Amino acid sequence: MVPIGILTHNRHNLLDVTLRSLSASGLSEDQPLVVFDDGSDNEHTLRYLYSNDTVSTHVNFPLGDPRWQFYLSGVKSRPIATGIKDKVQVVRMSEYSLGVVNAGCGAIRHLVSMFGRENGIILLQDDVVFTEGWLQKMVDAVAGLPPDSPTAGLVTGCWLLTPNTDRNKPISLSENGGTTAQCYYITPTGLASAWHWITQQHTIRKQFDNKLVAAIRVGTSVYRMHPPVCQHIGIDSKVRPGWKWKRFNSQGRVDYYIRGPYALADEVRTFKGAPCSQ
Repeated sequence: MVPIGILTHNRHNLLDVTLRSLSASGLSEDQPLVVFDDGSDNEHTLRYLYSNDTVSTHVNFPLGDPRWQFYLSGVKSRPIATGIKDKVQVVRMSEYSLGVVNAGCGAIRHLVSMFGRENGIILLQDDVVFTEGWLQKMVDAVAGLPPDSPTAGLVTGCWLLTPNTDRNKPISLSENGGTTAQCYYITPTGLASAWHWITQQHTIRKQFDNKLVAAIRVGTSVYRMHPPVCQHIGIDSKVRPGWKWKRFNSQGRVDYYIRGPYALADEVRTFKGAPCSQ
């Protein structure tokens, strides 16, 4: 079974929507899932991650915006929620934020050390909603590639504001450029190809997606799901604060090719952690 890791930092209200979507998306009862906390210091986030307290989880989504209605109809936050201490394994990576590059690489290393690399790993950001059966669709897409196809090292579940000229179903080859990192399925061959880069300590704090994709392509290939299996809900970017979700251009925050419906449970279900829970 492919383990899932979610990287988060001070965004428990968005993470709550992501976990609720995962809870309703058809994952198996024994699906491994780990949240990786990149040094959160927000009081409400810490209570959400490490306690069973009731905390505010409201997000001021642009629910009345026509573009939100078009791409994310029905997706909204809930005003309050109980913390996930007894539902989801959380690994605190550092007492301060490592940044997306080192935190992303660290999360991948943690997942491999916890579960091995024979099934690959799923790495998610904390601001995504999913369609029913999304994970199995990604696994099946790789398994169904014709024998003469380039080996899949990475498959991206969505790709923000980037045209897909091929639109092959269920999977399209991406030969050039980076891919946005909301949902990555990194296969065993992809892990092997990029492992040298993944195990380094980096000085850069941005472009995790571009750098990882370049490392993957050293020995394998990159694909994208078509149609996508998830959509981005982050209305603000921490890496690029000027890029707003509602901006419908090259600095926007949406995948063109998915409309839903999206899975969204009322509550976060209990997920299996690593065999030796931390």
